[in-house]
Amino acid sequence: MRIDFLRPDSWEMANEAVLKNVPAGPSGTQVRVAKGLVGGLFETFNATASFLSHKKTIGVIEGQSWCQQAVLAPLLRDNHEIKTFAVASLQNPEGIIESIGTETSAFFFPEDHPITGEKFAFEALETLLTQKRIFSIRVSHHGKLEATEGLKPYSVRLCSIAPDLSAAFLGARYKTPPQMAPWQAWNVREVETQIKERLSSHQEDRAAVEKFEAGLGGGFKPVLATDSRVWDRAVVTSTNRAGEQVLMDLETLTGKSQVLGGAPAWADTAQLCRWNATMQDLSWWKTALTPDEIRGLVVLSIETLRHPAVQKYFSGAGTN
Repeated sequence: MRIDFLRPDSWEMANEAVLKNVPAGPSGTQVRVAKGLVGGLFETFNATASFLSHKKTIGVIEGQSWCQQAVLAPLLRDNHEIKTFAVASLQNPEGIIESIGTETSAFFFPEDHPITGEKFAFEALETLLTQKRIFSIRVSHHGKLEATEGLKPYSVRLCSIAPDLSAAFLGARYKTPPQMAPWQAWNVREVETQIKERLSSHQEDRAAVEKFEAGLGGGFKPVLATDSRVWDRAVVTSTNRAGEQVLMDLETLTGKSQVLGGAPAWADTAQLCRWNATMQDLSWWKTALTPDEIRGLVVLSIETLRHPAVQKYFSGAGTN
């Protein structure tokens, strides 16, 4: 038997567990945990649009993150006008501000890409949004987990911790009331464990990634042509070798087994059969990559790309 009742302070305790373990930000920094990124967006982006319902316009940078898909339909049903912009529009933030007008409550954009780790130049737009007192909700898929010193008063930084956990760091002027999260069950020990795992697993090494990608051969090539990225991964592709086949080869070379998709991994692939998905499930991603390049896309952790046998394999010396 059980008593069907939730401990009222478990959500607050989960929030405190984040602040206790994450490098400190400004005094008074607030954090709110939620059930995954979509849950976090409902708690921040959708909740702000609802809270400021007299402002019927919201803005979105589209094409570089999957998580906004689920939250836009309810906003449309509530008669919000959604103005969408390509990521290239970040090069002209003044044009975005002019386009969204004065009756905008919130603006969503990704800080980085969920698969490749490419980072986007959002800072100028965020500054202008703050000047207009428009709340910016930015998602960090892979960035360093910290209560950012530079968090602006009208900004929210929503960080992915695990598939079922996100943490939103709140600017000083963010006062939107919480929605469902305080009324959900929270295991504080589990939250603390996930936070510690996220912190300990984050490892960046720009020199190692650049050296590895510069030494590619055997039909492999780097995916990113920018140095604005999270340097925790090498991202490569091949049009003549499927990503899952590459992972199977790497299992033999390293003696490691694959993990479930979405979990912290030593290597992974965008090949859709890995995710039991179709190209339609990638419709959110506006990319110049071809379907064959996506099929062959492989992501390698810092530890993996340092492995001598892995380096030999991707240089072409260890492939047939």
